[in-house]
Amino acid sequence: MLVHASEFRLNPSRRVVPVGRLIVQVKNIGEDDHNLAIRAANGHILRITPVLHPGDLAELRIRLTPGRYWLVCTIPEHEGHGMVTAFTVRKPARRR
Repeated sequence: MLVHASEFRLNPSRRVVPVGRLIVQVKNIGEDDHNLAIRAANGHILRITPVLHPGDLAELRIRLTPGRYWLVCTIPEHEGHGMVTAFTVRKPARRR
């Protein structure tokens, strides 16, 4: 999944991903510093990037079980300005 971060949006390339290993790349295309965290439904931060300056790229690797998760910028006030979006992890459909 690729996520573009800018003022004040997170734009993921996918909203639904398969269960298992996930690689998230985040690119700061904005003018301000940002970061990216993956937050579980219970509110716990599972992974977080360092602060990304304009133009920086970072990567998170994680194994996820089915459910709903959030991508969020944890820099103060950024989430409140809209830098949060949900995504879903689900098992692939069985082929017949």
